[in-house]
Amino acid sequence: MKFSTEAISKMAEIMVSAMQQNGLEGEGVCAVEMGMREFLREVGVQALGRYLEQKDEEIQEDEKMCVCGEAMNYLFQRKGTILSIFGRVSYRRRYHVCEECHAGVSSLDRHMRIEAGQVTAGLAELLALAGVEISFEEGTRWLERYLLFRVSDNTLRKETERFGELQKDQEAEWIKNSQNEKWLQQRQRELGKQPGRLYGSLDGGHLHLRAVQVWRPWSASGASSRTSPGIEWSRSALTTPALAGGARENGGGTPSE
Repeated sequence: MKFSTEAISKMAEIMVSAMQQNGLEGEGVCAVEMGMREFLREVGVQALGRYLEQKDEEIQEDEKMCVCGEAMNYLFQRKGTILSIFGRVSYRRRYHVCEECHAGVSSLDRHMRIEAGQVTAGLAELLALAGVEISFEEGTRWLERYLLFRVSDNTLRKETERFGELQKDQEAEWIKNSQNEKWLQQRQRELGKQPGRLYGSLDGGHLHLRAVQVWRPWSASGASSRTSPGIEWSRSALTTPALAGGARENGGGTPSE
């Protein structure tokens, strides 16, 4: 996602002016950083609310059909509140009501995939990531430091469990289709060629060389380890019992040079 350089520059000038007006220019960088974060959070709250209201004006649905089969007509503008990554955001949008069953619906909510009184998808993802790593009680304290507003333990638990159910359903679908050759071929074409993984292991140890009275590292990966100028201990010499024993007793062995 790319933004206009001019828009970023104007926002930066506004932020600098706001920090100066709050007397933060003489504070340390920590106070300025936290002030800028809080400034951006409050801007995000208002900007998201205005964006949703503008989007509602673009969605032209004066009349729509209800699930009961009757027509739903525009009634009034209704206020809604959602919990986003910026905090609680309030907005007004058009509301349609069915004259027969009196069910109501907002075209904006359906179009933007939001639900009044609930958590947005962006915040839900962050809550679930925290909920699977640490306890819910500790997670709310941890998130407050990052989000600059507090989320209840119950909200964190609810979103974490919801993502768990979604993952469970996804895995069940994979298991169901794992025996479907056509589905597997289609999935392979969609994913394309995936990079392979290279696995390796490295072992090592230390040998006590009595001639110089030091411990020198030796690698079992196949490369020899130099112990002193002009002399190398080869791996074959160290792995041969007789030669290795001689090296232990005499402080020497079979040099490769």
